[in-house]
Amino acid sequence: MEIPDEAVEAAAKAMADLGEADNGESGWPDFARAALEAAGRYLMAQAHRIITTAEELVNLPQGAVILSEQGGIFQQFNGYWLEPANSYGHHLDEIALPATLLHEPRSAGAGE
Repeated sequence: MEIPDEAVEAAAKAMADLGEADNGESGWPDFARAALEAAGRYLMAQAHRIITTAEELVNLPQGAVILSEQGGIFQQFNGYWLEPANSYGHHLDEIALPATLLHEPRSAGAGE
């Protein structure tokens, strides 16, 4: 698994910040913990994109799946947001933001 440069940079910054605050009592376990926590925070933030505006929601492709702020799961279909087992299509203004993007379909030309 390749670690993104941004995660490495976050880990390095956390280690540097700890080093600057170190009064001689911190050891490598503290540096390692700080680095792992910083890299983990970065990777978790990248794992699921947060949708905060109606414009972002509109620009999601058909088939995208989100988790709304109120806990509803919706899938975009023909300009509406559908809930599982519910035929009623919600309009954009009925979705509580911020929402977590759970699935974003690949474009038709994208290879794996």
